[in-house]
Amino acid sequence: LLLWIRNSLTPDKACKAFMDPTSPFQRELVQYLEAVHQGGSITKAASAASQVPEYRSPIMMLPEPPPDACPEKCTACDGCKGLESWWSQFSFTVNDILFKSNIHTCRSNKDSNNWGTCCGRFPWLVFKQTEVNPATGSLNIKKLEAWINTVSAAVSYLFWCNTDVTSLRLGTAMNGIMYYVTKYVTKMLLKTHVIFDRVCSVFQK
Repeated sequence: LLLWIRNSLTPDKACKAFMDPTSPFQRELVQYLEAVHQGGSITKAASAASQVPEYRSPIMMLPEPPPDACPEKCTACDGCKGLESWWSQFSFTVNDILFKSNIHTCRSNKDSNNWGTCCGRFPWLVFKQTEVNPATGSLNIKKLEAWINTVSAAVSYLFWCNTDVTSLRLGTAMNGIMYYVTKYVTKMLLKTHVIFDRVCSVFQK
């Protein structure tokens, strides 16, 4: 199914606008991509989450919805203070989830191929800021953690488990994800020893 959005840029115009480093199109597209997914935790305090008084593990609870926002956005009423407190709790919870479920660790030879490299292609290259190749237009999205896949903070908070998020910017990536999903939903049932191995790995985390 091919959809064309009315009044949108043609592929040629979009390419020219993106290749221009001074155009707002490139800047706003990069800002959008950095906003919808990230390559690391929100803060560096995730590892100390379980040491906070009255700590509750996120895997044992459901996510809390945000309070109603103040229509005037005065920043001083109870509604604004409650929303600010919720955002703080949101960041804390997402960090905790990423620390508990998203950090990859290679277990002996089970996660390595015949060449001794990780089957999950870890560690990833780290980029302190998003880089745009002026010759090809390729993007290297900002990524601060080598052992975490790109994630969406909102998706992690809603599902409270290990999730990966990426942007499909190329036809090759789209074909690859279609192949992955098809292979995943049609694969054979796991063998008993594999199931117990996965359960063991969950408890070890």
